[in-house]
Amino acid sequence: KSGTDCLKYAIPGGLYMLGNNVKFFALAYLSPAEFSLVWNIKIVATVCLMVTFLRRKFTRIQYLAIGLIVIGVTLSEIPSKPHSNPSLVSHSIIAAKNDTAGSAKILVNEESKGLNQLKLFGALITVFGAVVNGGGNVIIEYVYKSGTEGFWIQNLRLYLFGILYNGIVLLIRYVRNESNFGNGFFTGWNHWTILVTLAGSCDGLLIGFLMRYADNVAVIHADVLGTIFNIILSTNLFGLKITPLFSIASGIILASIYLFHSNDFECFERERKPYESIAANGSESAIMLATEPRETSM
Repeated sequence: KSGTDCLKYAIPGGLYMLGNNVKFFALAYLSPAEFSLVWNIKIVATVCLMVTFLRRKFTRIQYLAIGLIVIGVTLSEIPSKPHSNPSLVSHSIIAAKNDTAGSAKILVNEESKGLNQLKLFGALITVFGAVVNGGGNVIIEYVYKSGTEGFWIQNLRLYLFGILYNGIVLLIRYVRNESNFGNGFFTGWNHWTILVTLAGSCDGLLIGFLMRYADNVAVIHADVLGTIFNIILSTNLFGLKITPLFSIASGIILASIYLFHSNDFECFERERKPYESIAANGSESAIMLATEPRETSM
């Protein structure tokens, strides 16, 4: 039985490995801002999967709140200035210098067409990764809450499968000579790499904690609040300027979170299971019997 329980973590572990690697692959075709905008489809995918597989029910107000979150996050990540592609700019300059009978215009058009195709490919990969990652979150919420093991045992089992899958990928790359392990496994690491690794580990533990004791909606809310915090932190580290659009988007996000968890609405409308109905009826019967006057024998 313990072996079967352990295998339940194999599917979400594989989905997480696939989704996380897709992120780096997609960033080869999209800028970070473009990637973040497309990655927001994960919110919609997660909610749809929760309704489909976990039979989670939301009120209309909560659906509205989720829609506002998507709008707010999208607005907050729209760059104030459009990003230009360095390779496209360099090709355009070269073509302009060697312009003969409109050849520069043809070259730029071909480059623009190719760039758009690559960005479309990157966007499709990002959507795929977002859906896969959302699926992993939904499955792991079910596994965590249905399991009887302790929280740390559950995390250990999940990460063991993650290590196994990524180890297989590294071994394949090593056999194909696609890696630089000849200079050591930690070649290229510095203090920033270590900091990012530690931050990612803490992020995984916090998400696991939320999955066990809260739900995917709490993860979504924590994620969008983290987006706001990251942008504010970037103003000091990278000189990013906070625009009025970002301020409006932040207000929409905060309002949507409050709307979702407002005391005026139920957080979730769950279907009552048969044994819960029996327990409730039994409790009511017990209360009626306790309050019903009894005749005493003389």
